[in-house]
Amino acid sequence: MISYWEEGPYYDFAQAEIEELETATATLNTMCIKAGNWDSPAVPPAHRAGA
Repeated sequence: MISYWEEGPYYDFAQAEIEELETATATLNTMCIKAGNWDSPAVPPAHRAGA
C-alpha cells in the first residue's frame, strides 16, 4: 500500500489571509451557483430537479 500523506510540507496563514480566502471562496461559490442556475427560469417548474 502506498501512502500519499506527507507530514512535512504545510501552509501557515495569518488570520487576515484566512479571512481573505474565506471571502474569496464564498464569492466563488455564489458565482458558481448563479452560473448553474442562469437558465432555470426557462425550465418548467415540473421538470426541475427536486420538483
